[in-house]
Amino acid sequence: MEGLQPLLHHLVCTLSAPVQAWSERDGQIREDGAQGIYLSDRRTVARAVLSSSTHQLEHLNTEMLSHDHTLFVHTARTPAGAIDPEVLLVRGRLIEGGALKERLLLRNASAADVTIG
Repeated sequence: MEGLQPLLHHLVCTLSAPVQAWSERDGQIREDGAQGIYLSDRRTVARAVLSSSTHQLEHLNTEMLSHDHTLFVHTARTPAGAIDPEVLLVRGRLIEGGALKERLLLRNASAADVTIG
């Protein structure tokens, strides 16, 4: 039906007015429905998707630390990985001082060096 506002119940919101970020549970912001980064009521970013050319990223957990700070935890799956998950990618989303900041942290639990591309 045209004219209906998109549903929000399945999205994760990181918010500190006037900035807000709406994403899927995995932290990916796709051009779908209300997803995006907003300044007041204006969408300024419609797409922010992490990907890897060498590894499959698989969502493990979403942790809302506070209204303005959310962590999205993924594993970077390796084809021959003995320990699963051996490589974690943590995407931290924080809104402070009127700006949205994202920090990526890679943690390697394997005995070997791993390169993520």
